[in-house]
Amino acid sequence: MSLNMNPSERRCPIVLIPSLEPETALITYVERLRQQGFEHIIIIDDGSGEDYRHIFSALEQGGATLLVHERNQGKGAAIKTGLRWIKEHAPQSFSIITVDSDGQHTVPDVVNMARAAAENPEALVLGQRDFSSTETPWKSSFGNKVATVAFAVLHHVHLADTQTGLRAFGQELLDDMLALPGNGFEYETQMLVMAVKRQVPMVPVAISTVYENDNGGTHFHPVRDSISVIKALVGTLFSFSLSSLVCAGVDLGLAWALFAVPLVGLPMHGYTHILVATGLARVISIALNFLINRTLIFRHQASVWPSLVKYLALSATLIVLSSTGVYLLSLVGVAVALGKAICDCVLFFLSYRVQQSWVFASPRRSR
Repeated sequence: MSLNMNPSERRCPIVLIPSLEPETALITYVERLRQQGFEHIIIIDDGSGEDYRHIFSALEQGGATLLVHERNQGKGAAIKTGLRWIKEHAPQSFSIITVDSDGQHTVPDVVNMARAAAENPEALVLGQRDFSSTETPWKSSFGNKVATVAFAVLHHVHLADTQTGLRAFGQELLDDMLALPGNGFEYETQMLVMAVKRQVPMVPVAISTVYENDNGGTHFHPVRDSISVIKALVGTLFSFSLSSLVCAGVDLGLAWALFAVPLVGLPMHGYTHILVATGLARVISIALNFLINRTLIFRHQASVWPSLVKYLALSATLIVLSSTGVYLLSLVGVAVALGKAICDCVLFFLSYRVQQSWVFASPRRSR
């Protein structure tokens, strides 16, 4: 199988291979890639040391571009080093394919990824492995399952293989990829989060599930790196939680105070009294919460007015839902102060999801 595409379909695919302490088999693998039509191959030596210098020298002599980290910086840092080089030196019409150096990605699969990238230039193409086999190493299956569940819960997008290293994307996404945080395996998770936020299509391509020597060549630590991946997934939620706690303190304090005093002659603890008290408390906290979430949490760069209108609409909806919930709970004997706390805890997750996906959603990148 060779890379035979029409000139109009070819996007000068560049293969980017971050590598740490590779086996000599990488030399043969790169030769096979070149035989299949991949003329531009970039290898990043991520601090492998002198014991592996001969392997990288052979790769460079074989025509690959070699970039070197004197010390290990992590897979994400290595990928970004390659992307910066591509931005400075590569032609303006290309697609980029990231490939692991441990033998997991077959040459035919790389060819299929190149074709998929040519057909979907605006998408992030993801090589998708099948983890149902009992022969899958536990640490590979464990890390992927943890990230897959967390990603689906937080972003409402199910990806069968969130940890795949075989990915492809076009020039249009290069700046986005360079701007992503993370230097380790969590960088690849940040790619997926960015794609969701920017509404970048994610196209899965079925690939072989290959593990050389029970995946002994991987440098993924099942506990430490899984934790870093989860941190990348929940980072925004954690910051959102802190912001919400600050504003909830203002909101609850004022609401409780207003629950305890008559308001314009309204019957104490009647629905209208609860609604007015809840509304007044929420209005005070809205400005602070909007400012923090827009500038610090979601880093929304678009015009303030559309997001403000959406935020106010969401806030009004939450006020009604909270008030209704407090009133209904009061009918069954729950104190209004406790009912307020219960309702707002439940509505917290709804608020996060709506703000993430609607109020402060990043505009889709123009092509």
